Amino acid sequence: ILSPFAVYRIYTSIIFHGSLLHVLFNMMALVPLGSELERVMGSIRLLYMIILLASSNAIFHLLIALLVSFNPFHPIEYIMTECAIGFSGILFSMIVIETSLSGVQHRSVFGLFNVPAKWYAWILLVVFQLLMTNVSLLGHLCGILSGFAYTYGLFNFLLPGSSFYSSIESSSWLSACVRRPKFILCTGGNPSGHIPTHLNQYTTS
Repeated sequence: ILSPFAVYRIYTSIIFHGSLLHVLFNMMALVPLGSELERVMGSIRLLYMIILLASSNAIFHLLIALLVSFNPFHPIEYIMTECAIGFSGILFSMIVIETSLSGVQHRSVFGLFNVPAKWYAWILLVVFQLLMTNVSLLGHLCGILSGFAYTYGLFNFLLPGSSFYSSIESSSWLSACVRRPKFILCTGGNPSGHIPTHLNQYTTS
């Protein structure tokens, strides 16, 4: 990204995948996660969140890679030239956000055992790293960090109000999509445009 200043790779990297199986696994995870978040947030707000998470994941990835590569104690220089592709970093962010929204105390790991909800994403990080090859540990880790940053409200200053999403939904160029039965409008129940997070989900009106 830095050397040729190819900033577009931040977003194209989440579209490209290493294999058909890679795409299949990610889409199988995206359908339930995305559907639940879209139901709460609306279609346009979910799309905006994905773009925001892709940006923050890339920033976390770059910062950690720089720290690891140039640390004075044990520099690992190859990490700066590693290639990471796929949607799984976004999925880890969405796992953290959806778990926060659900309010559950425990989560099942593949139906085999239950873990405390706050550790769910971290357990998945370890499990995937142990069971699968060519898995981007740093990419998944950055996804988790972005998810927690989002749920703790650190990105709230980047989130538009409901009027922003409503203006997009009412635009003529998007009318064909809005009329689709599966399209979910941003209802505007929260004027700040924020979804419930660790900071505000327990507040009362």
